[in-house]
Amino acid sequence: MHCEQKNISLRAFLLTACLLLTGLAGCDNKEDEPMPEPVDRNRIGYIIQDNFTLSVCAKVLTLTGVIKKVTDSTRYTFLTPNDKAFELIGAGTYFPYAGFTEAWLSGRLNYAALKGAVAFRDLPLGVNQPLPSANGFRAYVSRYRRNNDTITTVNGMRVLQADVKASNGFLQVTGEVAHSENYGNVALFLLNDTSYTLFALAAERSGLMQQLRSGEKTFTVLAPLNSVMRTYGAIRPGLNLTSPDSILAADPTALANLLQYHITEGRYFLDRLQDHLLTSPDPHLTMLNGQQVLVRDNGSGYNAVTFTGEGNSSPVNIFRYFTSPYYNTANYPAGNGVVHGIGGILLP
Repeated sequence: MHCEQKNISLRAFLLTACLLLTGLAGCDNKEDEPMPEPVDRNRIGYIIQDNFTLSVCAKVLTLTGVIKKVTDSTRYTFLTPNDKAFELIGAGTYFPYAGFTEAWLSGRLNYAALKGAVAFRDLPLGVNQPLPSANGFRAYVSRYRRNNDTITTVNGMRVLQADVKASNGFLQVTGEVAHSENYGNVALFLLNDTSYTLFALAAERSGLMQQLRSGEKTFTVLAPLNSVMRTYGAIRPGLNLTSPDSILAADPTALANLLQYHITEGRYFLDRLQDHLLTSPDPHLTMLNGQQVLVRDNGSGYNAVTFTGEGNSSPVNIFRYFTSPYYNTANYPAGNGVVHGIGGILLP
């Protein structure tokens, strides 16, 4: 009986000792744990969250997970669309039920994170200065002198508030949502964007696609969307762009002349076209077929630049969707150029 009591007492002593040692060890471990870093509310993501004019951007950053990128210590220059920018594409009032996929939104905001802290005001005057994006491609910054002001644009969009300082970089506030550059040339863009399937097929049929793959020159492509090709593509007998079969049956030489009339050399985002109209006495672009297209801008409005071919009776607008989501079809960067979706066919 006494032996059993001694054994029980010994076990109780050992158990108590173990618990005490475990507790002490636990205390030691807690003391060894590093204190969590204080939250730096001056980082890009937090500045966006704290600004009521950037509320939609803050929601999209959270939805897509890009908020993690712009709240860590890595330095970025973030192209920050304000709330009015999202309203232009129908993603403002009804967010997040505007019809845009999470992947679409994520692609644009990941692209908007440019590598490094770049003060746009420190860049020299010049057009299409490339800056590397976190998505592996580039954005294009232009700076112009107009009267006594310096205008800064990126991918054709006006920078409304430049160089907002953050502890991990800069915010560049824009009035539009930038399209991401995802392809190394305009040919790859046309082949991969299903809105331009008919135009891409016509470019292949005409033999122009290889030229658009070139890395030696830059191009601006005025590309009618599929719905436009189906509506206006019956140009004349033997030149019909309304279906794949009719395009494959078209005369390649006539097809090439028509498509060349939709392409000019140089990278002309809409801002550069507008600057050309303000600074040049000639409001025309010379296209690849040697003929000219008249360019006009009404000076206000969204994507208000128009194009008129020599055979057109009325101007051709930048294409605009009339059902949500209202995708912007202007200013698509693509490595060796830029693509603008248009709502008509330019006739030589």
